[in-house]
Formats: sequence, C-alpha cells, structure tokens
Amino acid sequence: MREKKIPSCKPQEILLDIEERKFMRGNKSEQKYISILKKMDGNKRVKIGAELYEMARKIVLSSIKNKNPGISEEQLNKMLKERMQQ
Repeated sequence: MREKKIPSCKPQEILLDIEERKFMRGNKSEQKYISILKKMDGNKRVKIGAELYEMARKIVLSSIKNKNPGISEEQLNKMLKERMQQ
C-alpha cells in the first residue's frame, strides 16, 4: 500500500480521494483519520464536521426527493429529520 503525506492546512486536502480510500479499510483508516484530526486545532475540526454534515444533509434531501417526487416541503423536512437522527 502506498503512503501519501496529507497536508493539514485545508479541510479539502485532508479528505482522501476515492482511489486512496479504496486502499484504506477498518481500524487502520480510522486510526489515520483520528491522528490527522488530533493534529488540527478545534476550529478546523468544527469546520470539517459542519461541512461533512451539510454534505450528508444534501445527499439525504436528494435521495428523499428522488424517491418521493412531488413531496411537500413539510413532509420532506419531517423525513429529513427522521433520516438524519438514525
């Protein structure tokens, strides 16, 4: 497995591309991710967490809309809340 230094200056540089993630599995990848996060200051960790949450929220919204064409805004928000709390 090849190793690559990951710059810690920008959140986008921390995230590994899809090809690199294929090589990382299980505890090894979690340990590496935790190690990277521990080296960051709190503000960067919060920013990354917020960005990941927003991305997940958009993916879930899109999924709900695709499966339920014409869904009302009220029902959409209800389903989003339920899915995000799982």
